[in-house]
Amino acid sequence: MTYNYQARLCLDAGSICGEGPVWDHRSKRLWWVDITRGWFHYLDPKSGDTGHFETPPLVSGIVLAADGGLIVATSAGLHRMDPETGHLRFLHDPEPDVPGNRLNDIKVDPRGRLWVGTMSEGARAPSGALYRYDPEGCRRMADGMTVTNGMGWSPDESVFYLIDSKPAEILAFDADPVTGTIARRRRFLRFDDGKPDGMCVDADGTLWVAICDAGYVAGISPEGRIVARIEVPVQRITSCAFGDDDLRTLYITSGLFGLDQGQMAAYPTSGALFSVRLPVPGVAQVPAGPLGV
Repeated sequence: MTYNYQARLCLDAGSICGEGPVWDHRSKRLWWVDITRGWFHYLDPKSGDTGHFETPPLVSGIVLAADGGLIVATSAGLHRMDPETGHLRFLHDPEPDVPGNRLNDIKVDPRGRLWVGTMSEGARAPSGALYRYDPEGCRRMADGMTVTNGMGWSPDESVFYLIDSKPAEILAFDADPVTGTIARRRRFLRFDDGKPDGMCVDADGTLWVAICDAGYVAGISPEGRIVARIEVPVQRITSCAFGDDDLRTLYITSGLFGLDQGQMAAYPTSGALFSVRLPVPGVAQVPAGPLGV
């Protein structure tokens, strides 16, 4: 049985490429970015307060930092961001000698280790890799990907999921929660109707995956079956994250990149932020601990 949901318009942000949503339980804000414009958006769902910061480098993702700030992925490497001013301070670049690559998605595992993927700009080659940061420093964990994208962990931390958008597949790895190592890389699921992009995992272990170019978010069981579908009234679905106090609102980002005038007329809310209430909550985001660099 497949459960069907309909997302509603939350904020018509007009993002060219909205991405990287994360719920900040400290400020009760949702953060997300517009990669193309270099904007950090925020929304307080209760008050309706919203706005954005502009920054010079291309930005692609945000995570919470244990010291109260934010860590962001940019085309110039990892930066610390002050959530009050938008000021950026450089932290580290895992690939300073790979000019054709840039950072893309970024996540924190349940133990506070930061993970970031790189991608070939323009998706030209399988030069993307996955890196893990912990107090001992930065370590390369996987490679051979073109567009390293969404990441997530099973509730018991035994499985790590990673998306490579170019071949339209979700990968799975055995994960050791104590050491942070991953092994036995394998294909978990492949899509034929669109490209999997960003994702998150709920408390029951269901993966919620944004299917770009297909206009929906797929709910996927730990066994690899599509058990739910969230319809979104746009084509370019990019990512999703659970938010609000009960973590039962799924926020969904979108973009308008590559759309012609006819497509924009057909999907006028492209680039907006959407939301849907779900019966199972997400998992609270753990802030990133020391990076060791």
